Amino acid sequence: MNAVELALAKQRLQIDCARQRETFGQNIDGLMPLFNAADRAHAGARWLIRHPEVVAGGVALLVAVRPHSLQFFWRWGQRSFFAWRLWRDSEHWLGRFRIRPIRKGVPSCSAPYADGLGRP
Repeated sequence: MNAVELALAKQRLQIDCARQRETFGQNIDGLMPLFNAADRAHAGARWLIRHPEVVAGGVALLVAVRPHSLQFFWRWGQRSFFAWRLWRDSEHWLGRFRIRPIRKGVPSCSAPYADGLGRP
């Protein structure tokens, strides 16, 4: 294949890619409302994480208005705390099953000789 044929093949591939991008863009238009809603929900969750006082104020207002909701929030608070601790401690538990890195002196695939130390 000479340089001209190679350049033509490259140009054909670029044209095909442009056509595929255009087709994909037309087909994805129907899903844009779903993506926009997901983006808004993600932005709202980030805002709530940055402003926890709003959540605490809402919970306090609900407890003041409906005293029986205190038991509900206490129960779900305990469950949430347990789930958070489980998630936090899972790093320690899962660390036991991770593959350890190869130590020095242990043969590896990149070693030129079978013993991994560079000796025949």
